[in-house]
Amino acid sequence: MALKRIVCPSCGAGSFKHDEEGNLICESCGAKFASPREEIQCHTCGTLNPAQAERCMKCGGRLGRQCPVCGYINPPHADHCEKCATPLDTLSSIVSRMREASDGAVVDRTERLASSKTADSRFLAEQRALIEAEEKARLKRLAEQQSQHQRKQQRLVLVSLIVVGIILAIIVFAIILTSPLP
Repeated sequence: MALKRIVCPSCGAGSFKHDEEGNLICESCGAKFASPREEIQCHTCGTLNPAQAERCMKCGGRLGRQCPVCGYINPPHADHCEKCATPLDTLSSIVSRMREASDGAVVDRTERLASSKTADSRFLAEQRALIEAEEKARLKRLAEQQSQHQRKQQRLVLVSLIVVGIILAIIVFAIILTSPLP
């Protein structure tokens, strides 16, 4: 496996330092890049979501910050787009959207949003199917456990009845043996 040199998408520099949270900080321009995580925490509700999720599975909020120019979903605390290096602050976002609207790119943005919604719907449907399969397997295990428990109870009652019958038979036999013959 070949190692690939990391460069800052904002300024193109190749020297980085780490902060206390493990994020990469470009030494040239100071752009902050979040460290990769297996799960993304929703900044709205705090739910942990899979790394490939674009929206929170609980509240539906967007995970990360979307670049207003290329639509790339960046980590929540990114200052610049990791794909095209566009600043992600509010003013730059407004200017970019105004430029998009004047260029007639609204249709393109609407299509990107629709495809994103389709991908999100497909992802949520897959997650729902996984959860339903897990729930079905769990209910099946519970039914099997309940059946085993009932069989054990029935065996215990049967053994108890046999033991009580044997004890009664011994008592009756003892009474018969100890009683005088007429």
